[in-house]
Amino acid sequence: METIHNYRHIIDSETAKLFEQSIKEAIQKNKPKNIGFIGLILDYKKGTHHDLDVLVFPSKNAKIGESLIELMNLYEEIEKLLKKANERYYLATSSKKVMQELIYYLASIEEGSAGLIPIHSLFFPDYKSFKKFNPSKFEETIKDKVIPIYGKFELVNPPNRPRGSGHPQLAKN
Repeated sequence: METIHNYRHIIDSETAKLFEQSIKEAIQKNKPKNIGFIGLILDYKKGTHHDLDVLVFPSKNAKIGESLIELMNLYEEIEKLLKKANERYYLATSSKKVMQELIYYLASIEEGSAGLIPIHSLFFPDYKSFKKFNPSKFEETIKDKVIPIYGKFELVNPPNRPRGSGHPQLAKN
C-alpha cells in the first residue's frame, strides 16, 4: 500500500525537455510584464526527477499579486501546450516543500497519476526572501543547475549591495 511519505513520481529527461520547451513557447506567446525571472533548477545528466523546480521572481516594479496571476496564466498555457504532446499531461504545482507530496498525491487521485507533471514553484518576491526561506547553501547548490528561461539570474553572485537591499537587478529579455 502506498503512503504519502514515499509517494514519488518519476519524470524522465524527455518530459523535462518538453516542459522546458513548453514554458519557453508560453512565454513567447504571453510576453510576461510582471515576471522578471523564470528559471528551471534541473540537471539533465541526472536522467530522472521527482518534480521540476521552477524559480520565479517578479519584475522590479511589479505588484506581487499581478506577478502571481501572470504566473498562474503561464502555467495554464504551459499545460495546454503539454496536452498537445500528450492529452494526459497536466501540471500539479506546489509552492511549499512540505506540501509537495500531498498535493501531487491528491492531484493524482483527482486526475489520475498517468500524465502528472509535478512542479515545485519557487516564487520569491525578492532576494532577501530567497535567502531567508532557503537553506544557507541552497544558492551555491543550485547555481550550476539553473537554466535561465526568462530574464537574467543575478542571484548566484549578486552585485555588492547593502544587506537587505531588496530585489536583485533583474532584466527582461
